[in-house]
Amino acid sequence: MTKRRWIFPAISCIPLLIIGVSNYFLLGIILYLFWLIRILCLRHKETFVITIVINVLFCGSLLFHQEKNRTKLDPLEHEFLIFPKASSIKIDGDSLQFEGIIQSKNETEKIIVHYQLKTEAEKKRWSQNSLEDYLFIKGELKEPSENKNFYQFNYRDYLSHQNIHWQLEAEHLQPLDSKELAKPIYSFIESLRVKIFRYIDETFNSTIGLYLKILLFADKRDFSEFTLQNYRAIGIIHLFSISGFHITYLIHFIRRLFLRLGITHERTNLSILLIIPFYCLLAGLGVSIFRATLHSFIMLVGQVRKTKINSLDAWSFTMLIALFLNPYQALELSFQLSYLLSGLFILLSNQEWIRNLHVILQNLMFSLMSTLASLPILAYHFFEFTWITIFANLLFIPFFTYIFFPSLLILFCLSPFIGSTYIFFFFNDILTALIVFIENGVVLLNNTFDFSFVIGRLPTIITLLFVWCIFKLLSNIENKKIPSFVSLGGILFSLFYYQISPVGYVLMLDVGQGDSLLIKEPITGKITLIDTGGQISWGEKESWQEKKKNYSIGSQTIAPSLKSLGISSVDCLYITHADADHAGEIESLGSSLSIKKIIATKATFREKMVREQIQSLKNVQLQIIDPPAVLEYPTKDTLAIHPINEENSKNNDSLTLYVKIREDTWLFTGDIEAEAEREILTRYPNLRVNNLKVAHHGSKTSTTQELLDQIQPTKAFISAGRNNSYGHPNEEVLDRLKEMNIHTFSTVEEGAIMIKYYKLPLLNHWFMKTYTVYKN
Repeated sequence: MTKRRWIFPAISCIPLLIIGVSNYFLLGIILYLFWLIRILCLRHKETFVITIVINVLFCGSLLFHQEKNRTKLDPLEHEFLIFPKASSIKIDGDSLQFEGIIQSKNETEKIIVHYQLKTEAEKKRWSQNSLEDYLFIKGELKEPSENKNFYQFNYRDYLSHQNIHWQLEAEHLQPLDSKELAKPIYSFIESLRVKIFRYIDETFNSTIGLYLKILLFADKRDFSEFTLQNYRAIGIIHLFSISGFHITYLIHFIRRLFLRLGITHERTNLSILLIIPFYCLLAGLGVSIFRATLHSFIMLVGQVRKTKINSLDAWSFTMLIALFLNPYQALELSFQLSYLLSGLFILLSNQEWIRNLHVILQNLMFSLMSTLASLPILAYHFFEFTWITIFANLLFIPFFTYIFFPSLLILFCLSPFIGSTYIFFFFNDILTALIVFIENGVVLLNNTFDFSFVIGRLPTIITLLFVWCIFKLLSNIENKKIPSFVSLGGILFSLFYYQISPVGYVLMLDVGQGDSLLIKEPITGKITLIDTGGQISWGEKESWQEKKKNYSIGSQTIAPSLKSLGISSVDCLYITHADADHAGEIESLGSSLSIKKIIATKATFREKMVREQIQSLKNVQLQIIDPPAVLEYPTKDTLAIHPINEENSKNNDSLTLYVKIREDTWLFTGDIEAEAEREILTRYPNLRVNNLKVAHHGSKTSTTQELLDQIQPTKAFISAGRNNSYGHPNEEVLDRLKEMNIHTFSTVEEGAIMIKYYKLPLLNHWFMKTYTVYKN
């Protein structure tokens, strides 16, 4: 087939994958038909025939993988023989986790093992155990968790794409000396990786060791999440994934070394063909490592056979092989960015006018166009992008390519020979000082400026518009044409879609045993949050039990949920009262999003927990509310109706809000109980609402029959944690709601819950609907 035509059958497999394994069946059909029409326009029969043949083969491969991707384990089984993947072992505080292969009834299956360490001595013992033999484990099989909020990371799907269907909650682990049992094929590589990591730990200081592991062997288990987050914030996290430039430099390094040793070109190339695949296995066989290695391998085979292979064709062959080996990986971010950006780089490198630019302008053009091309993917997965990456890449890519990575590689290779010499320690200290300088500089930069721009996860039709306009813009730049106003306008419209969207909503977030409700007013677009959720601490842990980074509802649940809807700041945060499960995440939320105003009662602001968290926030306005009072958030038809004459910030003194959104009315109740409900009914005998936020997570001390009889809601919403120790929501409350035919929604059963509103009343009449994560 003609050179550069293999890209057509390669890309045609992506819509087929969307049709086969995603929830976007119609989108996949449209994209596939569009791509077939594009191929027909080439008027090249051979390309069309090869595309159809490959598509048929790929469909067969996809069916094979779907049939293969099923569990064979009995969920009632409790005893297992597992061979651990040694390089996957992660100990964080009192938690031990690793990936392994279960040997069961002549069948094997991958699994994730979790074990809670009992003592500090046990932690030390497992830290020193390389786990290079079988383990006998007793425990309980559990399904991996799903996302509980809209558009959030689905851990169950992520593991399923790797043919993993269970997590084993281990109660007992016992190493076995099982010489008669055959070890998995990969055990030799795993053992070698562990030995290399041990050598790095013994030879280099911890700072250099972390960078050697992540840059040479793609192991980031011990790398500081704080440091990675800072690199991510300026858009250079991709430099810490082994990619084309690592492999290219490695090949160049090996070639120069072998030629210096007097080895011929032919034998050097043959040696590289053996070394590079072995390194690929040693580096963990990740998506970007596999792509870069296989692409380089194909190009080298062409050189050895003296057959010129086009780089774009090698890229296409690489993607086809990857998709046939594991089609599910194309659904992951790493695959999408790796193949998109490498393919774009190849296409741009073939443009003569770009090659004629000054090297700085070349790098700027590559950085600008790769950032632009990756926007739809970043919006889908992360909901935001970092604009400074365009300029950060100009500085950091040359630094990593020509200074940092080569220095680490040379120091690592020479360490067996000079590891105890003065020159080794000198360069070790130089590189350490350089790393510390870079890390401190990046932290200072991120603390001073906010480089993120929140897009949100766009609706499918807007995403298609976004992709098409970016494609047209890149095509215009490629052909040295002035970008059209249509493509520029479409990109700007997509970037600011959520800011101009006429849709408003009330969203009850699933924050476990707590409350957090988001309201976007459909006309003004004002963003209001009622409570932040929070976690109740059940006693202090010893130092050895503390995790490097504790889970935070504010920064890891609420902030991503808001960003997925295009929200970068909260106009008003109401704190109903000072319990940890309602006000415990003010600080963590404020570290991820801007909070402009906080409204609460005087007693709530007096509480130490609330006061200390607010002190960490910047440029926040505080407003004390003394009900009854009319408020402007979330709408001008908002009334604070409770508490009157509060004495403290406990349940019965929760701030209670009556809100009218379009033609709908809401009562947000915090944690009020029967006493406070009676006070409200006495003060407002004509109070009626359509929607009731059930107080105190559905406790039996709230939501009395008297309240329901008077306000007569048609829908009720309960926020509670699964399997919580309080028994919320209480069965008596649920029965009362059911007897009155009140449609009840609960985060326990349905995850996050959303009601959408529109600017036009007619649209509300036709389209207003309640959406849930699990039962949508």
